[in-house]
Amino acid sequence: MNILIVDDDLLIRNWLKILLQQIQNIQTFIFEASNGQEALEACRKNSIELVITDIKMPVINGLDLIESLKKEFPAIRFCVLSSYDDFDYVKNALKAGALDYILKAEMQLDDLSQILVKVQNSIRMEKKYTLDNCEENNQIPAFTALYKEYTRNEEGIDSLSFLQRLSPALSLDNLMIVIFTVLTENDTSGERIASLAMDTILANNYNGIAFPLSHDSSVIFYNSAATILEDQEEEYIKLMSILSNNLSSYEQLSLSDSILLPYKSNKSIKSTIDSGVETIDFCSFYNTNCKKLKLVIEQHSNKSVLYTLIQKHLDLRDYDKITEDTLLFIENAFKRQLIPAKLISAIRGAVRILLSSDIIINSTDQQIVEKLDGLSEDINNSKTYGDLKDTATQFLKEYTNYAKSRLSGRTLSIQTALQYIDDNYMNKITLDDVAKYVYLNSSYLSQLFKKEMNVPFSDYIEDVRIKRAKLLLKETDYSMNQVAEAVGFSTQNYFTRIFKKSTGLTPIKYRNIHSK
Repeated sequence: MNILIVDDDLLIRNWLKILLQQIQNIQTFIFEASNGQEALEACRKNSIELVITDIKMPVINGLDLIESLKKEFPAIRFCVLSSYDDFDYVKNALKAGALDYILKAEMQLDDLSQILVKVQNSIRMEKKYTLDNCEENNQIPAFTALYKEYTRNEEGIDSLSFLQRLSPALSLDNLMIVIFTVLTENDTSGERIASLAMDTILANNYNGIAFPLSHDSSVIFYNSAATILEDQEEEYIKLMSILSNNLSSYEQLSLSDSILLPYKSNKSIKSTIDSGVETIDFCSFYNTNCKKLKLVIEQHSNKSVLYTLIQKHLDLRDYDKITEDTLLFIENAFKRQLIPAKLISAIRGAVRILLSSDIIINSTDQQIVEKLDGLSEDINNSKTYGDLKDTATQFLKEYTNYAKSRLSGRTLSIQTALQYIDDNYMNKITLDDVAKYVYLNSSYLSQLFKKEMNVPFSDYIEDVRIKRAKLLLKETDYSMNQVAEAVGFSTQNYFTRIFKKSTGLTPIKYRNIHSK
């Protein structure tokens, strides 16, 4: 194996070379470099298989070296040398593709020997997963079947018995359970993902197995070599970094999230996995880092309070309050860390109340009914908090606009046009723009607008702009040009002329009067 040692400390290079030359069963050819630039040149001249590099070096540091070599020589494997205070750098190196790290103060022959074995395993994995006919581990379906049997009969099968049936090599001592999810943008099966995870664990010299929990989530069991939690977490970070790189390299998949669950004797394996899945779902839904999640997830939605408020507002025809209270409920759900399934269920119930109201039941407007039904279905299928909030906001906006139009006698098209004008008055707006937005012919919209609003379209927009200008003149110290631009007038002179025509005063006189 061709190995390049990169370190600006000659003593470290010499010590590493002595240790590597003592390794049995693996023939090594050692190359040296004192900085990143020399390392790049050495890799260009020689067929290097493993680079062992310091992180902090002059000219080019270890992280930049790994990044450069990965681009130019993707087949090279990496191991980083670090000090005790370097672990943040180590995490970045692992993320960049390093297989392992060695503490300079603790370098031993056995550590280096294990790293060379990992390199050999990694090369074998690459050959396996780059074959078009690469097969999944044929044990995976059996693991899945055993887990299903265990979950159906948890009372009759204890955790140790289940674990031993999965693999006699596993024990409950220092048992690590990892649940991870991937962003599935292709048709890669859950079995293939779990197979890659299992091969990754085995290639890094751990006893372990893996199987899918769903199409995009899997569970890993392995026995940690460490007994202290901090060391177990570092070990987990290393394994997940390698798995993330393998998923990207061999399956073009991204690791979405993962969580480490050290086994505790007061909980069953099933309950440990269930709580982990719940946490992963929560983190995915709320876009929260599982590693930073410390609070207890809220179990109760208090949806009955929301439903009572909605019914009260329906009785009073106060549709804006329905929107306000529902969105406030959604926002508070994150603060209380409400389980995603319970939040979606609560909003689904609120939507059912609104769809069952007289204003929808008695509607003859099939278009709005179908639109609200479609948004309701999207709410049910929300994958993230952002999706749910955005879709619920859209549903409430459509519902409120329609309900108000029914009360005011205005058509939904005019209600939508008014909302568009209110949202865009500061920009250039034409009749054609609004007509396209509400899916009407511009000539028909002009007639309908004047009929329902008792004012021509262009006059209405000018009126909206003048009202906004009055507020800015009273409440800000904007210049006349800034006010004109902020409310959508093309020039200050045109703004002044229209303002005086509407109010009988110039903008300056209006400000002087109302600022006193």
